[in-house]
Parts: sequence; structure tokens; C-alpha cells
Amino acid sequence: MIEFDIIVCGGGHAGLEAAYVASKFGLNIGLFSLNHDTIGQMSCNPSIGGIAKGIVVRELDALGGMMPQIADRSAIQYKKLNTKKGPAMQAIRQQTDKYIYSKNTQDFIGKIKNIIIIQDEITDFNLDTNNEFIVLTKREMLYKTKALILTTGTFLNGEIYIGKYKTSSGRIGEFSSIDLPKSLKNKNIDMKRFKTGTPARVKKNSIDYEKLIKQDGSKEPLFFSINSYLKNIDILPVLPCHIAHSNEKTKEVIIAHKDEIPLYSGIITGIGPRYCPSFEDKVFKFKDKSAHQIFVEPEGYNSETVYLNGISTSLAEKYQYDLLQTIEGFENIKIVKPAYAVEYDIIDPTQLDHSLEYKRINNLFFAGQINGTSGYEEAAGQGFVAGINAALKVLNQPKFILSRNESYIGVMIDDLVTKGVDEPYRLFTARAEYRLEIRNDNAYERLFKYSKKYHLQDIETIEILEELLRKKISFQEKLKSIRYENNELEKSKNINIDLAIKQDLLDFEQFYQNYCSEFKIKDIAESIFIDIKYEGYIEHEKNLQSRALNRKNVEIPENFDYNSIGNLSFETKQRLNKIKPKTFNELFSIQGLKPVDIIAIDIELRKFKK
Repeated sequence: MIEFDIIVCGGGHAGLEAAYVASKFGLNIGLFSLNHDTIGQMSCNPSIGGIAKGIVVRELDALGGMMPQIADRSAIQYKKLNTKKGPAMQAIRQQTDKYIYSKNTQDFIGKIKNIIIIQDEITDFNLDTNNEFIVLTKREMLYKTKALILTTGTFLNGEIYIGKYKTSSGRIGEFSSIDLPKSLKNKNIDMKRFKTGTPARVKKNSIDYEKLIKQDGSKEPLFFSINSYLKNIDILPVLPCHIAHSNEKTKEVIIAHKDEIPLYSGIITGIGPRYCPSFEDKVFKFKDKSAHQIFVEPEGYNSETVYLNGISTSLAEKYQYDLLQTIEGFENIKIVKPAYAVEYDIIDPTQLDHSLEYKRINNLFFAGQINGTSGYEEAAGQGFVAGINAALKVLNQPKFILSRNESYIGVMIDDLVTKGVDEPYRLFTARAEYRLEIRNDNAYERLFKYSKKYHLQDIETIEILEELLRKKISFQEKLKSIRYENNELEKSKNINIDLAIKQDLLDFEQFYQNYCSEFKIKDIAESIFIDIKYEGYIEHEKNLQSRALNRKNVEIPENFDYNSIGNLSFETKQRLNKIKPKTFNELFSIQGLKPVDIIAIDIELRKFKK
């Protein structure tokens, strides 16, 4: 029998991150994948990052993770999102060459000596008399391991739908895992059924780009990993994206063939993602909207296919041409791979603790879409936490837990294990109470201490980061001191002193050139700028959260009207009117209720008169 310290089931973004971080503890890792050639595959959109998700990737870099390094070497466009909004809303998004990303991943993980990749399907597992796992595979091989991490993505009882066509598959053209979910159910692990989807991939030269809106990215590379800046990595050619728009005729195709759509004909029972809806969901739920944006994204700098972000559907394949050809610029479009929906099993994540260990079976961990999340970045963040905790458990060391107030990874995991999921979970900034404190620019300041503690980065990177953060703290204190002294001077003499530093706080580029160019990494300098400029807002944010937490025992009157609160979304009002919480404390456990919602309710409740 072949023995490993840790076995990771699944070669997607969660499994890769788990195997990588666990390997850094000198343990022997077995990474099992249904297909070696699809390890690291970008199953859906060819991009990494985005609002909140990009901050997770930066956090992974501060922790010593894998995804940021691979992403930077595979990017074909860079963009900083929400630059017209405040710093809490900003994040990096990279358009990615999906083929190079997968190849880079396989090369990267394949070179790690204590990770063995095995192409086989795990079908069952049991504990022996020493409380170690005996793992059985499809080819009837037996493996022994001290800890097991399940990161199965959409493959557990995965079923694909294209109109009335249905097949057992985790991704189109790939096998589904049938035996493993039976094993989980036999162990009384609570399961749910979720659904997601993906749009058609189409031939690049069948689109008339002159009729679309061109979208260029940043003129300079925006990396996730600090090592990419320090080592001047080679970058790929940069490509533009484009925007198209659906119209009334596009809607008519969906309405005319509603009975051919599994989600609306009753064939699919799984719950789909609210924040990344299928096109048919957009048509039927937003009936008054005549047009929806479609982002035309290249799948690679040398690829002949493009990804149509925003028009995922499970419409019958014979009607998908009719659908797409109603859109300006798509009149002669050619489909390479049709859009489809996929339905799959997940576990109820409230059965896990904050280390992502299953509460009733020691050393069994879950990470990624099996926990009800959506997105590569959410999966990688969970994979890291499951991987490091599995390693620490094997080595009899204390658990590694990230809190809500220090990371988006902590926000996500706390949401999953305390509230659970009733729809595919997606990270966004409104989920974080302390979003002004857990920004894109200050990830190293927040999380580098853990990377250093567990020796998760090379010595050179650790030394450089230590020096940069030391300089930052020293420099920030100096600027705060100058600012305070001059403010006092203004008050005492009753005059207005036009200080350069006060003017520079209006513009980061000016601030950077005048004060911080020595930092080289602009994000480090930007965190100085933001901390000083927004210190009043950050303090206000803390006070609002503290005030809300102190209200937990306050009763909510039966006649309190949630519909009158303008800041709440329609979906949130629906949830609250259905559940009718009796105390303020109950609000904290309601699925989908965001910290900003709780603050809005607190403000209105203080005004309310019975």
C-alpha cells in the first residue's frame, strides 16, 4: 500500500493551492486528478481577480500562495477596477491566457519533489484502527494517508444540460464522479444540489469587432505577486477585450424557447448563482431591461476562441445560433463549444470548522466549490487554508485561522461555516465589515506575518518584505507626526498653512513622486497614502461595527418595516420578511445578509417608534 502524509482529491484551483502549501512543510503529498492534462484548467472565464476576488489573490501572495505567481505569468491584460470609487472597492483583474495558465500550473506543481500527481478517481475512503484514511480508487488501488482534502469542484454527480440533452459530466467532455458522493452520503455528510453554467466559446474571426466597444487595459503590468515586480518576469503580449449588447430580439429567442431551457422546464432542481445569473435568468427576472452587456474576452493571445462573458445559457444548442446572431457584431458568429449548465453536489459547509476540517471526522478537510462557493479565487483561498491546516494537524501543531477583520479569505470562510449557503457563494466587498482595513494595497501588512511564521516564502522575499514594511511604518509615523504638528500650529495661530503634504493627499501620483518613490512597489506606497487620507473613515467604520455588535440582544418589533429601508436590496428585504428575526442577534446568522445591511437596519431601528 502506497502511503502519503496528505492526499488531495482534485487538481483544480483549491486542490493545487492545498497541495502546494502543504508541501512546504516537508510532507509527502498525493494529488489525485481525473485527468492530468486538465490540472489547473480555467473551466469558465479566462481571468483571475476582480472585485474582492483580486484582493484574495493578493492575500494569497502575502501568505506565500501559488495562484498569484501563475496568474502574473499568464496574463494578457491588466486592469485596476473601480478606480473612480474609494480604495476599499478597488482591486486588480487580469485577463488570462487559459492554456498557458494551465501549462504553467502543471509545470510549477510538477517540479515539486514531494508532490506526486496521480491520474485516478477516488471512489471511497475509510478510517483504519490507527485513525488513518484508507483511500480506494477506481482502478482498485489502495492508498494510506494521515489527512484527506476533498476539492472536487463540480464533479460530484455532475450533470450537464444543453436544452433537452443531458449527460453525466463535471465539465463538457469529462467524466463525473459518481461513487465518491455515495461514500459521503453513507458517512452521513449532509449534501445539497447546486447549479452553475458557462457561455459558448466562439471562433474569434467570426466576430465583427468594428461593431463592438473596445476595452483596453492598463498601459503597465499590474501584478498580483510581489516577486513579479522584484524579478522582472517575462510577460505575454497584451490584448484588448470588447463589449457587445443584447437587445429585444435576443430576449425573444429565450422567451420563444423557454420550454427548451432545463432551468425553466423543471429538469434542473439545483440552485443557481444569484450574482452570476444565466442569460435566461436575466431575461425573466429583469423583464424591463432591454439590453445586457456581454464581455468578449480572448481565451489566449494565440487562441482562435473567445469567451462571451455575460450570456451563459442552457438553451438547446440548435437555438444558440439564433440567440447569438441577434447581437450586433455576432451576425456571422461560429460556435466552437456550446453554452451549457452543470448541476452538481456540494456539502453543507456548516459541518466544517474555521480550519475547513469536518467536525465529525478528524483530519478530513473540504475546500472549493464542494463547499458551495463559485470562482477560482474563492476556491484557491479555501484550498490554502485547508492545506496549511491539514499539514499542521499532521504535525500536531495549532490550527491556522484567519479572522474576518484581517482578510477576505477570513470573511468567506466565516460566512460559509457559520451561515451556510443556499445559493453558490460569491465574494464581494459588501460582505466585509472592515473593508476599509482589508484592501488590495495592504495585504502584506496584514498577512505577511503568517508567511514568515511558517516559512512559506523564500528567504530573499521575506527579507525584502520585512524591509519594505519596516520603512512603511517608519515613514507613515513621520508623516502623521508632521501632519499633527502643523494642524496644531494652524489652530494656535488661527491661520491656514498651505502645506505640500496636505495638497499631495489629494493625488496619489503626486504623493508617490514627492515622498515614496523609494518603495518601488507602488502598492506599499499607496497603503501609506490611504491610511493617512482615510484614517477618519476607518475609525468611523470601526465604530459603526462596534455599535452594531453591542446591539445583539435588542428586540426587533413585529411591525418593523424592512421595506422602508432604502439601502436594502429587493432580495434582502424578501429574506427578512420571510424569516422575520425577533432579535438583532438573529440578523447575524441570516444567509445572504451583509454587514452593510445590518448597519442600515441598526440605523433605522434606532429611529423606529413602536
